[in-house]
Amino acid sequence: MGFSLFLLLVCPKGFTLPTSSDYSSLTTTYHITSNSTGSTKLRQSPLDFVYTGYYGYSGGSLDYEGSFGLYWSRTAGSGSSAYDLYFNISSVDPQDRDNRGHGFALRCVGMEWSKTACYNIFMAFAKQNFDFSYWKKQTSPLFADLAWNIPEQKNGRVGIIGGNAGGFHGVMKLAESLTNDFPLRAVDILLPDALRGKVPSLPSLEFAPSTESGSFAKSTELSQACLADDLTVLAGDFSRNSATAAALSNAIREAIENGVASPLLVMRDSVDLLSADASILLGHPKLILIASMAQLQRIFRAVYYPRMLMLSQSLVVAVETLHKFTLSYPATILTFHEQQIIVAEGGQIVSTPLEKTKYSVLELWSGGLAAKVAGYNLYNPGQSFKATAAAILA
Repeated sequence: MGFSLFLLLVCPKGFTLPTSSDYSSLTTTYHITSNSTGSTKLRQSPLDFVYTGYYGYSGGSLDYEGSFGLYWSRTAGSGSSAYDLYFNISSVDPQDRDNRGHGFALRCVGMEWSKTACYNIFMAFAKQNFDFSYWKKQTSPLFADLAWNIPEQKNGRVGIIGGNAGGFHGVMKLAESLTNDFPLRAVDILLPDALRGKVPSLPSLEFAPSTESGSFAKSTELSQACLADDLTVLAGDFSRNSATAAALSNAIREAIENGVASPLLVMRDSVDLLSADASILLGHPKLILIASMAQLQRIFRAVYYPRMLMLSQSLVVAVETLHKFTLSYPATILTFHEQQIIVAEGGQIVSTPLEKTKYSVLELWSGGLAAKVAGYNLYNPGQSFKATAAAILA
């Protein structure tokens, strides 16, 4: 493959890979020195370089992700080497050279610039979308009026599916939170049959066939549970079980084929089980996904999404990635990064500082927040983005 063809395949129209001189100009323009201050400046807005790590040409594994940043230039060195931009926590080298067999990151820059406007050249290194009108920052309730839609009289049914023979604590905690926080007419709980006789008798408690390991098997009861209520929650505690993963994917697919009208909230290990069939999960028209960055990363990989989420990314880069992703997939996503609770849907973003909420990091995933999200979505149909964001400060 010729190098010109390679550039056309790698970079979008109007962009190319930087030269080693471009990297040197970048550090000069932004006064980036080879020390910890310079490294920090390189990784902050508006440049937002990240610790990419690299694939070693001999071992073939990804190393030093979160510790080193390495970005190829298009300038060849001598022999089998080429120039790159290298940085770690305490140094920056825009003229580094390394073996071309390594897998380093690539970052495209604009091809058209004036000779004197060095600043404009390197804004292409930064976020290519400078319009952040889609991003709202919530320090006090942005959608407080949605609370008025919660009725005084009992109304609405929420279905909770989860549990396995070894535990169902998360399911019961979620049910308790929903019952305490909202005037629901019913909370319908579906547990695997392996728990029959181990759970005290409760109103609206049903059982579905279970696998030999004690989690959910494929069944009519499971599929119907995804259709029966005004909102359904896959609450977790399923255990790592491929048969259960297939059963849940099948139930979601059948709900979609039957023209499901109610929202589906997926949380905790439900996300892990369904990530392998993420295309089915993301096909649900009213999906609410409460997931960690690591869980979202697995979903991105499963659907071959071209941009990745990484824990080492800055908040700006993560927000931009979620903005792009939710323009492609009709899901409402709630995640946590850089001490911010982030809600994304349809390209819109709301971020809320954790310190402004009543939750700790661990409590974000324990069920209390999910109950709020479920209740606000139940009583504010068709407003999932606003309802999910409002639930954070409710």
